[in-house]
Amino acid sequence: MPRMLDLRTGEIRARLGDGGELPSVEATKRQVGQRMTPAIKRHIAESRLHFRKRATTLANANMQMTYRHREERSRLDQRLATEWDEEVRARARRLPTGLRAIWARVTGRYRGPGPSSRQRLIGRGCGRRRNGKR
Repeated sequence: MPRMLDLRTGEIRARLGDGGELPSVEATKRQVGQRMTPAIKRHIAESRLHFRKRATTLANANMQMTYRHREERSRLDQRLATEWDEEVRARARRLPTGLRAIWARVTGRYRGPGPSSRQRLIGRGCGRRRNGKR
């Protein structure tokens, strides 16, 4: 310490004392531990209480978010199913029915949705992502 404080050893001993009556390092550690233990326990208890308060709030927010996601997914699935049904009906309307259907099958022109239907589907973006959404 004399070098760090730029003082002589005698001056430091005069201010602080001889040091012979100071407790040992182990005794000092025990004393600091005894004083710090209640403070640390209090801090842990406060942290747990704060966590419980925030955890319930976060759990509620998480449940609400999950519910909103499920609702949104349900609406999306319903919309996609409706679009699919409409597209199937539109393709079925373009196919011949009755006697014309029989004649188309006999002549080989009845092939389900033909190339023109496929081109219409590709042009409308069916089966691909729409505006970055599925």
